[in-house]
Amino acid sequence: MIWVTWAQHRREALVSGLILTVAAALLVLTGLIMLADFQSSGAASCAPAGGRAVGVFAAGTSCEPVVGAFFNRWLSLTQTALLALMTLPVLLGVFIAAPLLSREFEQRTHLFAWSQSITKLRWVLVKLGLFAAVVLVSAAALTVLVIWWHSPLDRAFYGGPWAAFDVEGLAPIGYAVFALSLGTLAGLVFRRTIPAMALTLFVFVGARILIAQVRPHFMTAVTGSALDVKQGSWLVSANYYTDAQGHHVSFEQVNQMVSVYASTAPKTFNGSAVMDYLHQQGISLLTDYQPPDRFWTFQLIEAALFFGLAISLIAASLWWLQRRA
Repeated sequence: MIWVTWAQHRREALVSGLILTVAAALLVLTGLIMLADFQSSGAASCAPAGGRAVGVFAAGTSCEPVVGAFFNRWLSLTQTALLALMTLPVLLGVFIAAPLLSREFEQRTHLFAWSQSITKLRWVLVKLGLFAAVVLVSAAALTVLVIWWHSPLDRAFYGGPWAAFDVEGLAPIGYAVFALSLGTLAGLVFRRTIPAMALTLFVFVGARILIAQVRPHFMTAVTGSALDVKQGSWLVSANYYTDAQGHHVSFEQVNQMVSVYASTAPKTFNGSAVMDYLHQQGISLLTDYQPPDRFWTFQLIEAALFFGLAISLIAASLWWLQRRA
């Protein structure tokens, strides 16, 4: 059965292996260049000097332009790479998982397998088990490589690893397993490859968008001074002003207060003096954020959601196979 599975799907396996090998080679090559740039440009020594506010370095130092220049040099490449990496799970679901069983039904090769003293359950478990093992190992290896590749930007970017949340850590492994189980169920239900691929695409993208909208609420955000947010935090709201009683104050009201202060103390008018003046008036500049130490907790929650969905879909596939196929 294992040999038959390999014979049927070796072309998909070889193409997938080639794509992953090329992706890994590009990540290693660009990662080494990026790491060398991170060290030689001085960004590595500047990164730990992050100031009180997110992305703001201590005044009077040259760290801010150094880190900013490093980040901008690699921005286009990393955005392109992140987008490409994010598409891998959906490609897996659409082009490998969806045809996995639907093609068997279309070509009626499943009848030959079932006539060889192989039960339906064993037939699908062997196929799905082999693919799941390969997907788990490949996704885990790739995400470890991506963590290393993106680490200089995680240290330089004010948002830390949150910017690469969809391709780092445990969540991408969950996406891949979810895509595999979704495509398998779609193939079983439709028994036609094209409809199964279309359903897999729409459901996968819909699930990813939905969970991404819910993600900021996995844990209650911390509210604090916008000037004291640590480097590596994920800002989940825009900055806003409140008065001493905690009531929101509009930017127009704050601008009026600043205008009055500017007219009464023009010689001392600067950003620091304005913030001190607003503080004396009971006005605080706040923001809502997720601290850096919650990154892996969020990864665990999102991975658990997608693994849970995957297990449910696999159970539904087995039920459908036994009752309807």
